[in-house]
Amino acid sequence: QTAPTTPVDVQFATTSTTTALESSIAADFTGKFSNYRFHLNTIASDQAPEILVGGRFDAVFTDDRLTANQMSANVTEARLIQSAAFVVPRDREITRLTQNEVRRILRGELRSWADLGVGSGTIALHGIRSDIGTPELLSELLLDGEPIGTNIQLHDSFDDYVDALRNDPRALGVASPLEHEDLRFLNIEGPGATRAFAPVPAVLAAGNYPLAKDFYGYWPPPRDDALQFLRDWWDSGQGQTSGQVAGFTRLPAETGIFGSAGFYIAVLALLAGAFQFFQARMMQQPDAEGQAATMNRVMQYMPIIVVIFAWTFQAGLVLYWVISSIISIVQQYFTTGTGKLLPAHWRLARDVRAGQSPAPAGADGSNGADTTEDESETSVAATPRRRRRRRRRRG
Repeated sequence: QTAPTTPVDVQFATTSTTTALESSIAADFTGKFSNYRFHLNTIASDQAPEILVGGRFDAVFTDDRLTANQMSANVTEARLIQSAAFVVPRDREITRLTQNEVRRILRGELRSWADLGVGSGTIALHGIRSDIGTPELLSELLLDGEPIGTNIQLHDSFDDYVDALRNDPRALGVASPLEHEDLRFLNIEGPGATRAFAPVPAVLAAGNYPLAKDFYGYWPPPRDDALQFLRDWWDSGQGQTSGQVAGFTRLPAETGIFGSAGFYIAVLALLAGAFQFFQARMMQQPDAEGQAATMNRVMQYMPIIVVIFAWTFQAGLVLYWVISSIISIVQQYFTTGTGKLLPAHWRLARDVRAGQSPAPAGADGSNGADTTEDESETSVAATPRRRRRRRRRRG
C-alpha cells in the first residue's frame, strides 16, 4: 500500500503514564513518514472500553487485559511483554543472576564481581540513553518505585553500547532485550524458583521471566486508508522491531521466515522432517542384513525426531537442516541411488551398486550374454550369497 502524503493525525490513549512503547512507535514511524502527527493521551483504566467503542482513538494501550465483554468483536488485541535484560559478552564466566542480586546491584549494595563469585573489579553498569523504559520497569518491579541507586553509563547508540560491553572487562549491560552475536543474556532466577530464564519470546509468553510485565494494545478498525497504512506497519516486522527497541516483545511474534515462532517455523520444521524422511529412505538398501537392517529400522524414526526438535529451535538452524538435507539427497542419488525411496520399476529409480556389478562370465569365456535362461536365474539367485562371502572374506 502506498503511503499517504496528506497530514494525518493519530490519537493514542494509555491508561498509565506514557511508556517508551508509544514514544518509540511515534518516533520511528514519523521518522519515515513525517506527515503523521501522533497525539498521546492519558486516560483512566475504566475509560478504555468506552473509548474503544466510541472510536475517538486509533489505539489504546492498557496495563490490564480487557475482557471479551468490554470490547467489540472487531477490535484487535495485541499482547506485549515489557522486559529488561542483563547482558555480558559471550566469553564471560557468569551465566545467571538471582532477582535479589539484581536488586542489590541496582541499589548499589552489591558492587564487586567477586561478591558474585566471578572475576574481580567493580561492576560497571552500561545502558542506552534512549532506553527510558528499562529503568522505569526495574524501579517498579524491584525497587518499589524508587530510582536506581547506582550509576549507569549511558551510550548514544546500540553500537556504542555493544562496544563498551566488549571493551570493558567489568561491564554489565542493562537494557531492553536486544540481541547481538557478541552478547548473551544472563538467566534471571526469580524468588523461590528452581531455574533461571533468559528473556526470549517462549519464556516471556509462559510468564517465567521475573523482570517482565504484560502490556496490551487494542486497535479499533481504521477510520481511513491512512490509518490502515499505520496499522499494516504495526502488524509487520518493522512495527515489532520498533516495539522491541523500546523493550516490548509482541506475542505471537511476527518475524518472517527467519523468525523463531509462528507459521514459518512450523513450515520449516515440517520441511526438515520431510527431507529427512527422503534421505533416510534413500540410505536404506533392499538387501540389508544384520547391523545394516537394524540401522534401517532406526532411521525410520529420525524424521519424527527432527520435526520435534525443529519445532522448538531457532529457524536459522532449521533452515540449515533443510538445505543440508537437500544437498545430501542429491549426493545420495548419484553415489548409491534411490534406495527404498522409489519402487525399482519407476523411471527415476536408480541403483548405482547394481549398475556397477559386472555380469557373471560364462564357463566358455563369454560375457554371460549367451547363458541359458536357467543358468541366468541360478546366477541371480546366487548373487546375495556371493556378496555375503565377499563381506566375510573382507572382514
